[in-house]
Amino acid sequence: MKARANGAAKTVRRQAHAVSEAIGENPGTAAAVLSSAGVMGLLVGFAAGYILASGSRR
Repeated sequence: MKARANGAAKTVRRQAHAVSEAIGENPGTAAAVLSSAGVMGLLVGFAAGYILASGSRR
């Protein structure tokens, strides 16, 4: 079990390093992707809130 956890931790570290390198090489693209994801999350949250609120009024 410990060996599997160590292997998983190494994989996560390796992937995090690759992501940070990609962000460092393409900061504009990274900012656009992250801000787009944030806006989409906000819209989904508003839609879910509206649906839940309109259902409780009935």
